[in-house]
Amino acid sequence: MKIPRMSVITLGVSDLARATAFYREIFSTPPDTQFEGVTFIPLPGVWLSLYPLDKLAEDIGVEVAMPAPQPAGHHAQPAQASLIRGAHSEASGAYVAGRHGSTHHAAHSGHPAFRGFTLAYNARSKEEITGIFARAAEAGAHIAKAPQDTFWGGYSGYFSDPDGNYWEVAWGPMFDFSEHGDLKFKQ
Repeated sequence: MKIPRMSVITLGVSDLARATAFYREIFSTPPDTQFEGVTFIPLPGVWLSLYPLDKLAEDIGVEVAMPAPQPAGHHAQPAQASLIRGAHSEASGAYVAGRHGSTHHAAHSGHPAFRGFTLAYNARSKEEITGIFARAAEAGAHIAKAPQDTFWGGYSGYFSDPDGNYWEVAWGPMFDFSEHGDLKFKQ
């Protein structure tokens, strides 16, 4: 029997309360915290589950080295006064985050370690991506690559959550959406 669809993505997190607050901001969706020690965020098509990394490793039966958490309000470099919340500076490459976030320069070595996967959201426009990045910055995301035109004809950028999970937010002229919001290729 095949697996017909993905129903839940579980992220192992170092601080459940912080991760819950971050994703509450990002999705603007009330998380379901009725079960002790786990958070569920019901989204169309797939749920996001947040579970303590050490408990997740224990459940699987593997050992894992805990990643160094990114403290809230961590600043990789001093903020530049000329930048506004959620604004990208063409001169410096810095992206300034909001009340919980950070300023991060692309050349800075403080990026979270890349684990070989990204979570992704396909937007309907470049303008939607700009709005999502402003919201992510406000929630405390570390902006790894500010949104920009891509070599494949689209527009995308990357940010990471407080546990170092990378998100790509992309728009591409080859993508379309069904009446239910499912991603599909244009025909």
